[in-house]
Amino acid sequence: PSYKIPAVGSLYVDADKGSDSNPGTLNLPFRSIQHAIDAARPLGGATIVLRAGTFYLSAPISLGSKDDNIVLTNYPGEFVTVSGGIPLKTVWKPYNITAPQFQVFYGSNNVYGRAISKGDTATIKYLGLMNTTQECETACKNYAINGNKCYSFTFHTPQLADATWRNQCFGVIDTTWSPVAEANINSGFLEQKNIWVADLSGQGVREITGLQLNGVRAIRARYPNANPE
Repeated sequence: PSYKIPAVGSLYVDADKGSDSNPGTLNLPFRSIQHAIDAARPLGGATIVLRAGTFYLSAPISLGSKDDNIVLTNYPGEFVTVSGGIPLKTVWKPYNITAPQFQVFYGSNNVYGRAISKGDTATIKYLGLMNTTQECETACKNYAINGNKCYSFTFHTPQLADATWRNQCFGVIDTTWSPVAEANINSGFLEQKNIWVADLSGQGVREITGLQLNGVRAIRARYPNANPE
């Protein structure tokens, strides 16, 4: 929102370019909100104008009845965030990074109810008849060459009770992973570890209860397809 800034009786605060040794004018703003409030009280009140940026509070701001004539507002057209968080200085380092590889689950059918015998669907590619789980995995890898996608595979072994489906190999070309337990069917999911760490010691961090990425809440662990539902 934007409000009309009084021509007189206004103090300006800029978290990025200001300094609390400044007089608090438009060209020489304060740096902290608390300092601006302290400066406004002897004046009997003032409009404190916050410039664009994030204002991190090291302690809560207390306002009482004596501060009735103090108004805090953003500068017209600028976005302001007031945060009780701690700005962290991080240097990310690789911790556990691996090349993509399939994790195989035996007795698991990831195309249950979705595949058609010896045929393709919108999300499942029929890869042919195979003799072993390893051959089916290799077929999925080969299909993924030249820009194709194959995120998981399902192999119906020669021991399957239903002879119609025996030896059939399927590749799943989207990230759906919802296997159903079924004997003599094996499925593999393409997994890649990409874990990085940052040393936050000495920055006053006791625990991390939440993370944000570009202003949006991020989750610290997630399912392979990023959907926790």
